[in-house]
Amino acid sequence: MDKIQYLDTTRPFRTTFQYCNILYCSASELIEKLTGKGYAEFVQERILNPLDMKKTFFSRKAVKKEDDCATLYKEENDEIVESTDHDLKLAKGSGSISSTAEDMAKFLLFHLNKGKINGEELVSESNILKTHLPTTIIRSCSMLNNLYPEERIVHSQSYVHGWICETYRGNRINYHAGSYQGCCHIACFLPDLKIGIDILTNTLESFLGHILHYHIIDRLLGLEQIDYLAIGETIMTSINENKKKREEKSEKERIKNTKHSHKLEDYIGTYQHPAYSEFEFKLENNKLIVNLGIHTSEVTHYHYETFEIKLDLFDISILATFETNQKGIVHGLRIQTEPALEPAFFKKV
Repeated sequence: MDKIQYLDTTRPFRTTFQYCNILYCSASELIEKLTGKGYAEFVQERILNPLDMKKTFFSRKAVKKEDDCATLYKEENDEIVESTDHDLKLAKGSGSISSTAEDMAKFLLFHLNKGKINGEELVSESNILKTHLPTTIIRSCSMLNNLYPEERIVHSQSYVHGWICETYRGNRINYHAGSYQGCCHIACFLPDLKIGIDILTNTLESFLGHILHYHIIDRLLGLEQIDYLAIGETIMTSINENKKKREEKSEKERIKNTKHSHKLEDYIGTYQHPAYSEFEFKLENNKLIVNLGIHTSEVTHYHYETFEIKLDLFDISILATFETNQKGIVHGLRIQTEPALEPAFFKKV
């Protein structure tokens, strides 16, 4: 939480909706400060136990003790392969919870019953309704409106306290998604119609969850059905094409047959920025290796003083450009931590 003050911003404070996992993590820290209990312990006592959610866990290690836990998958070189299963210990308060369809149904019923479970009030109706009603307008267009501009299927999209709120074909919906490599989850409920939908998939390579809940709503309400299978294919084609264009653009911008000006040993060291955790470059078997939190990655030369770092968890690569001082000594590097920001400078210490 102390580091947040050092983060650069792309918009003035409180003027634009921008999702930020860090502040969910901060909320979990606040719970621990106020209650004197660990975040997982608090949620277990106050939410999971009263709702009888017996198959909801805070670590992948706990999940794997179960007899029937799902294996995670990803697409690699046009093949479906098993995905690395990470334990996101640092992401408490921002996901990192594994559950089942049955347990999530209990959670959605809790919301549909306005904070009550088996007739007993767990959260006051006034407080839980505050988490259902719009607070921050989302100005970005819905993918449905992009594909169906004349129908304007989705209206009034906004963010609430942990939910996205919108009007879909005249019906009020609250939903939220969560995902990382190998899995995706969407929880959705229609508060005025007492309908709850929860979708869990063991891959992130499909847009299934993001369109299936709309299709289910159409079926339940007897609405004229939209061809969401075609929409899903259109979206995935667009995602893959954009990814390919980014890769082609990156390759086009890469200057071939260049060399770095220093010995690899000169890049070894610890680098830090006040807003981020420090990280370290090492040399192993004459190869540059970087430890970035839960990531340990081999570093490959890109061009000149720029190197490429692959982050397997997110299936992306980032570029790190080393800088020298006037004496020719490597004294830092720059990494673009957010697409909308200029690269941040990390000082070598």
